[in-house]
Amino acid sequence: MEYVVGLLPVVGGTAIGLSTQTGVKTWYKTLKKSPLNPPPFVFGPVWTILYLLMGYSSVLVVRQVGFFHPAMLTYFLSVGLNFAWTPIFFVW
Repeated sequence: MEYVVGLLPVVGGTAIGLSTQTGVKTWYKTLKKSPLNPPPFVFGPVWTILYLLMGYSSVLVVRQVGFFHPAMLTYFLSVGLNFAWTPIFFVW
């Protein structure tokens, strides 16, 4: 069960990323962005690393305190909001 928790951000993030590619490829490229905005090829690897680290951290927490701990509930809320933000921003 703990490994399912660890894979959640990676699998979910990949699914959300693939489902929002149209919005990223169309209107997002036309926005006027800051000169400090990183190039588009950076986002995929950076988000993958972040989601891997989130998953690994969640496995460590589940091993220490269990699945039904307030820390894990906060984690699931945070991951859920993170997943919800992407389609809201890029699709709607």
